[in-house]
Amino acid sequence: MTDIKDLERAWEDDPNNLKTYFALEGEYQKSGNWEGLIQLFSNGPETIKTTKDFGTRVIEVLNDVLEGTTAKADRAKILVALGDASLSHSSDRETAMRHYQTAHKEFPQDVTCLERARDMYMKTEDYDRVLLLYRLQGKVFSEPNEARFKTLLGLAQIHGEFKSNFKKAIPFIEEGLEISPDDSFAKELLSNYKSGKT
Repeated sequence: MTDIKDLERAWEDDPNNLKTYFALEGEYQKSGNWEGLIQLFSNGPETIKTTKDFGTRVIEVLNDVLEGTTAKADRAKILVALGDASLSHSSDRETAMRHYQTAHKEFPQDVTCLERARDMYMKTEDYDRVLLLYRLQGKVFSEPNEARFKTLLGLAQIHGEFKSNFKKAIPFIEEGLEISPDDSFAKELLSNYKSGKT
C-alpha cells in the first residue's frame, strides 16, 4: 500500500514530478483529504495547471469530495475552494458567488466566503454589495476583536474612499478605535476623513 507520508515527502523534494502528483492526488481522494487536495491543486506543476481540462477536473474532484463531507465547517471550506476554482479557471462569477453564498449559509462563522465575494465585487466596483458583505461579516463578529476591527475599517473605507461619504465613514472608525485605540492607520484615516480628505 502506498504511504501518503512518503508521497508527500517525494512531492516536497520534487514538486514538478507528475507521477508523484497524480499518485498523491489519488491517495488524497481515496482518504477524503480535501485539505491536501486543495493545497495540491493550488501548488501543482505549471505543466498541469495550464492544461485546458485542469480547471474542470479540479471542480469535479472537489464536488465529489463535497458530497462525501458532512461537517459544516469542512463543507464551507470546500465550497470556498469551489468558488475560487470557478473564478480562476472559468471566470464564472455567478457560479463562484453561488458557492460562496452556500458556504456562508452552512457555516457563517467562517468569513472566508464573505471576503472572497467582497473581493470579487470590489473588482467590479459594485460597492453597495461590498458594503452589504461587510455588514454580514460584522454580524458574525459581535464581540470586539481583531476581525471586528478590520470589518469596521473596511466599512469606513468603502464609505470614504469610494462613496465620499465621510459622515457615514467616521463612526465606523471611531468604533474601531474603541477596540484598538493605538492603531496608527485608523487614527490617520479618522483625521483625513474629518478634514474631508481620502
